[in-house]
Amino acid sequence: MKRILRLTQELIKINSENPPGRERKIAKFCYDFLKNYGYKPRILEFAPQRSNLLCSCKSENSLRTILLSPHLDTVPAGENWNIPPFSAKILNNRIYGRGASDCKGNLAVGLEALAQLKEEKRKFRNLDIVFLATADEEAGSSLGFKPILNSLPRLDFGLILDGSEFKIIYAQKGLLHLRINILGKKAHGAYPERGENAIILSFNIYSQIRDLIKRLNKKDKKAQFTLNIGKIEGGEKVNMVADKCFMELDLRFRENESKEKLLNIFKKTIEKFTKAYSLKVLAYQPPVRAQRNNFWINCLKDTLLGENIKPHFEVSRGATILNFLLERGVEGVVFGFSTSQQAHATDEYIAIPNLYKGVRVLKNFLIKIDNILDNE
Repeated sequence: MKRILRLTQELIKINSENPPGRERKIAKFCYDFLKNYGYKPRILEFAPQRSNLLCSCKSENSLRTILLSPHLDTVPAGENWNIPPFSAKILNNRIYGRGASDCKGNLAVGLEALAQLKEEKRKFRNLDIVFLATADEEAGSSLGFKPILNSLPRLDFGLILDGSEFKIIYAQKGLLHLRINILGKKAHGAYPERGENAIILSFNIYSQIRDLIKRLNKKDKKAQFTLNIGKIEGGEKVNMVADKCFMELDLRFRENESKEKLLNIFKKTIEKFTKAYSLKVLAYQPPVRAQRNNFWINCLKDTLLGENIKPHFEVSRGATILNFLLERGVEGVVFGFSTSQQAHATDEYIAIPNLYKGVRVLKNFLIKIDNILDNE
C-alpha cells in the first residue's frame, strides 16, 4: 500500500495549475500508470495542453455503468508557503503540496483502486467502470467534464471524486458571479466635491448588498447566502477622483431563489446610488439536489459502515460538477477522501490514513455493486 503514497507524491510534484492550464503532463502520467496495469486509457483534448484522461473498463454483462471522475487541475499555488507547494513532503502523517486534497489525493485513490483490481485479477461480471480525470474543473469545466459528458454512452450513476472526509455531497448551492461596472465623474483630487468617485460608490453599493444578505440570513436561518468580493479595481492616479471602478462578486444561494430575482435585487440596490452602471453575469449555476436513497447510495452507505465510517450527507457551499451530471439526467453524488478545509489553502495537505482507507472504500464499493447485480 506504500504505492499510494508514492503515487500521491508524484501527482503533486506535477504542476497543473489553472490558470494557466497545463494538464497534459499529469494526464500523460496517469495514462502511463493505467496502461502499465493493462488498461486502455485515452487522452482527449479540446485545446492545446488541456488534456483529459478517459479509461473505460467493460464487464462481462454490462448491466450497469458507473462514472468515477476526479480532476487533474489545481488552483495556483500562490505565495507564503512554509513547505514548497510542489515538494510533496511527508510530515506528521500528512502529504503536503498544492492539490494534495483538491484533488490529487482523490485522483491517486482512484488510480490505486483500479491498479489493485487488476493485480487481484478481479473480473467484473456486471459493472462497467468509466474513469474520467478531467481538465479545467477549477475554471468551469468547459475544456473537460462538460464536453466529454455529452459524448459518453449510457451512465447509471456518477461518483464525482472531489470531496473530503468520506462525506456524501448530495446537493450544492447555486452560484452567481457578477461584474459590476460603476461610472463616476473625474475631478482633481484636491477638489473631490467637483467629481463623483466611482470607487466610493462601489464601496457603498457593496456595503448595502452585504447588509441586505446579513438581514436575509438573520430572517431565515436556512437561507445561508454567502457573499464575497473577489476583485475590485478603479481609478487612474492618486490625485484624481476615480471616474470608473469595477468589482466582481461571488454569491452563493439556496434553492427557491431564481437568477432573475437575485439580479433584480442587485439592480435595485445599485440604482439607489447611481444609474450609471452595467451589470454582467460572469458565471451562473443553479442549485441542485440529488437523491439520497437509491441502490447506489445504499451500497455506498453499507461500504462506509463496513469501514466503521458513519455515512454523513452534506450540502456543498462550493460549486462542483454535480450539476452537469444531474442536468444530463444521471444520478450521482460528490464523494472523496481529502482532508477537510484544505482545498485551495496555503500549505495544503492530505492526511495519509485517508488515502489508505479511501482505496479500501472505493474498491469495496465497486465490488459490492458488481456482486449485488448478480441477483438482477
